Parts: sequence; C-alpha cells; structure tokens
Amino acid sequence: MVRGAGRPSVPVRARPVPGARTDAALARAALFAWSRGLARCRARYEADGKWYSAIDLRKLQNSGKKAGLALSWWPVNSKWAYRESLRDLGRALNDFIKSRKGKRQGKRLG
Repeated sequence: MVRGAGRPSVPVRARPVPGARTDAALARAALFAWSRGLARCRARYEADGKWYSAIDLRKLQNSGKKAGLALSWWPVNSKWAYRESLRDLGRALNDFIKSRKGKRQGKRLG
C-alpha cells in the first residue's frame, strides 16, 4: 500500500513485463563488472603501484568484451549497469586513496 500525505491509500502491485530483464540480473551484471574491475585494479597496483581511473576501467572492459567469448552474454544487459558500477568503483578508489593520504574529509577509510 502506498500512502500519500492527505490522500487515501492506493494498492500498488508491480507486474513484471514478460521477457524483460529483472533487477536481479542487472545487479549481478553490475557486481560482475565491479569485481572484475577491482581485480584488474589490484593487479595493476601490485605491479606498478598505480590505480586505474574509471575511464581506464571502462576502456579495459570494452576492449575485453570484444576480444573474448567468455563475455558473449555482455550485450544482454543494459550498458548502464556496467558503466555505473565502474564509475562507482573509480569514485570509491579515489576516495580510498584520498583517505589514505589524509586529504578526504570525514572518517579515515581502511
């Protein structure tokens, strides 16, 4: 039931569209992109001592999906699920680095 301010409650039920992607599938896709991007960032940090930016991560993901058959399912989901998760990963890594250097406001991370 949805209750509005000064309005009578109205029953609302979600009815999924047949054949549409579910939120769970998009969440799994975003988690996959995040995990794969984080693994690449860790590997680069161990080798070079540098992190990838969000744009670098997107370029790596785009080149990787064209090269391998392992990601043949990639176009099934919306590109925004992957793009937003990589952008969020880039922002999280940036905040982590700033926190470690003492340049981020708020509580220290890590």
